[in-house]
Amino acid sequence: MKRGDVYWINFDPPRGRRPTVVIQNDIGNEVSGTIIVAIITTALRGKSYPTDVVLPDGILPQKNSRVLAGTIITIKKEDLGDYETSLPPDIMEQIDSALRVSLALDD
Repeated sequence: MKRGDVYWINFDPPRGRRPTVVIQNDIGNEVSGTIIVAIITTALRGKSYPTDVVLPDGILPQKNSRVLAGTIITIKKEDLGDYETSLPPDIMEQIDSALRVSLALDD
């Protein structure tokens, strides 16, 4: 697995099965037993935040998806489900910017 890869994760109900994007660096992905991911949602209702990155249609089968860089979690590698796709570099740059806002890395 590589940074920018999208994998499905099975969460407990009521959240169910959700896509996530790997945001951890590739060295960590290789040597660690855990992976840091950001949740992807199709629930575009309500306000958009500076930590959200809207994905263009066609990247995922679900339309109107957005990466929630404000909702990052660490999971065990074995909890990763099916691989979906890899996000292009321009989208990962947007996610990096959103992560900097979320984690206050530019202060």
